[in-house]
Amino acid sequence: MRFTPEGEFKTDLFSLNVQRGRDHQLPSYNGARAALNLPPKTDFTDFPKLEAFYNHPNDIDLWVGILGEPRVGNSILGEVGTRIVRRNFLKIRDGDKYWYERRPNGPDDKVYPREVVDHIKSISFADVIRESGVNGWS
Repeated sequence: MRFTPEGEFKTDLFSLNVQRGRDHQLPSYNGARAALNLPPKTDFTDFPKLEAFYNHPNDIDLWVGILGEPRVGNSILGEVGTRIVRRNFLKIRDGDKYWYERRPNGPDDKVYPREVVDHIKSISFADVIRESGVNGWS
C-alpha cells in the first residue's frame, strides 16, 4: 500500500494476494502440485522470469505460480489453477441439495425426471439471456 504525491491511497492487488496467501498459510506452488497429485517443478523452465526472484521452484508462491504456469488448451489457467477451480466447482455442486442432477435416495432416484434434466442440459447461458429479454435481447 502506498500514497501518491496527491495523497491518494493506492494498493497493489498482486502483492496483496501474495501476502494474503502467506497469511492464510497456503502451500507453495509445488506444495499445491503435490496436494493435487502432480509432479513438482524442479527447475525454472516454465517460469524463466521468476528465477530472479526465487531461489528454488519450491519457494514460488501459489498465486504467482498459478498466474505464471503454462496454459492448458484454450484455458486461461494452467494445470494447478484448472484443478483448483474444478475442485471448488464440484464441491459447490455436490453440496447443493437442489442441484438438478442430485440423487437423494440412491442412483435410481432423481429430483427431476430424465426429460427435465435433458432439457436443462440442452440450454446454454446465451439461451437464458435471450429468453429473459435482458437489455432488449430476444
